[in-house]
Amino acid sequence: MAYSIRSFTHPYGPVVAVTGDADVGAAPALEAALQAASDAGHNRIIVDLSGATLLDSRTIGVLAGWTARLTGRGGGLPIVCPDPNILGLLRRIGLERSFELFGSREEAVLRD
Repeated sequence: MAYSIRSFTHPYGPVVAVTGDADVGAAPALEAALQAASDAGHNRIIVDLSGATLLDSRTIGVLAGWTARLTGRGGGLPIVCPDPNILGLLRRIGLERSFELFGSREEAVLRD
């Protein structure tokens, strides 16, 4: 399945939404979208994986790198991940300790 990465701003800040297979081809587009939001002055960027069907290691690496970068600046990278399979993967590799994981955008916003 192809992927799509869409950036938009809500009243609570920037959102980068990922749909489809976030594989090796999606990682550079995700990186660029996060960089653009950061360049616009945002230190807290919500990544919405609600429409993602797959995450590969390169995409996970992008998320881990941006989590470290933004938290180091006093911000964060809340990740919306309602899919039990993707959530299970992130938990199996121990990233629930590093990532801010939420079941919905609303939960991510309330945690802000």
